[in-house]
Amino acid sequence: MLKDSNLSAIENGKFPFSRLKALRKLKSNLPESEKRSDAVNIQTHTIYSFSPYTPSMAAYMAYKFDLRVAGILDNYTIAGAKEFIEACKILNLTYSVGVELRADFKEGDTPYSNVALFGIAQKYFNSLKKELVHYRNTRRENVLSTLDAVKKKVKSYGIAIDFKKDVKPLVQEVVLSKYVYFALAKKIIERFGEGEKSCRFLIE
Repeated sequence: MLKDSNLSAIENGKFPFSRLKALRKLKSNLPESEKRSDAVNIQTHTIYSFSPYTPSMAAYMAYKFDLRVAGILDNYTIAGAKEFIEACKILNLTYSVGVELRADFKEGDTPYSNVALFGIAQKYFNSLKKELVHYRNTRRENVLSTLDAVKKKVKSYGIAIDFKKDVKPLVQEVVLSKYVYFALAKKIIERFGEGEKSCRFLIE
């Protein structure tokens, strides 16, 4: 069965306006749910923070699984918030906007912890965007440090990873250490192929 062209556009469309347009078309052909469940997920990540889902697709998946409330919670950014809100309105979903940060409390054995801000009002979006720039710059330094450690680890195996060539193209909005490991996974498969050889490399 071929995938609906509108669903494909929601999932892979390059621009928010085109994804939302496709979502409106798709929604017009969907039956209305008689009663939504009591399920809630306010910690949905999107392409703006290491997820395959566009904001429109994240909202659609919440609708598909009959959630009552859906929330966007990307790392260090609210770049997808406006699209997510509009998508939820199209789907008649109650929505929440948040952002997830990594904080250093400088106490205990595990000083670093995740901090989530929930229920951010749209009137604060612009001021919050400015504040988040500092946190993103800090994360970039951490990512470059992670990349250096990974490069040293795999150099003897003939694997080379470059930030601009291998990591940056994977990023939509925020540079996270996860993208370094994603780039490494692609390099390992490129070097050893899929399946047993790559598994053996990781185990050894």
